[in-house]
Amino acid sequence: MQNSLMTIEQLKSLPTSPGIDLGCLVRGEPQELNSFLGELEVDIPFQGSLAKGHAYFILSDGNGRPRIDAFAQSLVNLVTEYAIPRSKINEAFVEYERTKSPYAINALNRDAKNLFTELLKSGEGGELLLFWFAERILKLPQIICKMSLKTNSNMHIHGSDGIHADVDPEDGLLRLYWCESKIYASVNQAVTSALNGIYNFLASPFSFGGTQDNDIRLLGDLSDLGDERINDALKQFLDPQNPSFCSVKNCAICLVGGTSPSYANTSGTPQEILSQINESLRIELPRWLKHTNKKLKELKVEEFIIHIIYLPFPDADEFRAKFKAALVGVSHDEA
Repeated sequence: MQNSLMTIEQLKSLPTSPGIDLGCLVRGEPQELNSFLGELEVDIPFQGSLAKGHAYFILSDGNGRPRIDAFAQSLVNLVTEYAIPRSKINEAFVEYERTKSPYAINALNRDAKNLFTELLKSGEGGELLLFWFAERILKLPQIICKMSLKTNSNMHIHGSDGIHADVDPEDGLLRLYWCESKIYASVNQAVTSALNGIYNFLASPFSFGGTQDNDIRLLGDLSDLGDERINDALKQFLDPQNPSFCSVKNCAICLVGGTSPSYANTSGTPQEILSQINESLRIELPRWLKHTNKKLKELKVEEFIIHIIYLPFPDADEFRAKFKAALVGVSHDEA
């Protein structure tokens, strides 16, 4: 009887990546939020770990006031591409080209806003911000719109907060980035919660019924990259029953935010205020990094690629409230 299992030679001949450039799926430009976000320090290494830290902060206006309001309003401009599948967006643009009317595009924006919860303690503003950092800064395209799967706006996304992907340039493996966003009273609290949450996606190999199972099924069945060729190429790598699934590497992105005292008690010219905030945050940053490094070692996830994005706020609760207010333009009760 002929052996139906694959030989070593056959396994070696399997592609290690989908053979496509996922970078072509990245949208937008980092400059979109240049007037709201400043870069403190990026690509920060952690000793004995593949993780990297990236620290940013909120810019102030000419009177020294952090630009939280306008920042939250600008984030709302991202809701359509974050929450609506690419194929629907493409269809709306085709309709625009045909009719020269933005009606279909505006309808998608309304639908996207209505997917966000009205719960005051929701972390969806942080999830949207993580999406922006992943696509604009890290150049990692979102490969499924989990928000579009919600059947009730007042529920939260189950599983990871998002899934992005790229191909490792060194070994050709497909890298899945499981996302976790936490904005708490302090940055260190957010670090602890985010890494605890992402641990479940990294610590154990895939198993049916395990932490990754539902999201992997969604990826295989419902990932929508706006290009059938790319969708088909990825499907074999997102099928746990396919040998190509062995070429998938788990990685992570965590966005961690919290209230920081560094924005308080500043005075002087805009440049002086900027310098004061920067100097104060550079005192806080080592404490966040030390706590993160300790947590990475505690969880034993040093061998995983993890991007940790630090974003301290003048007031984390104010950011949540301002983001909710910016979404009010279309209420969930409207037809």
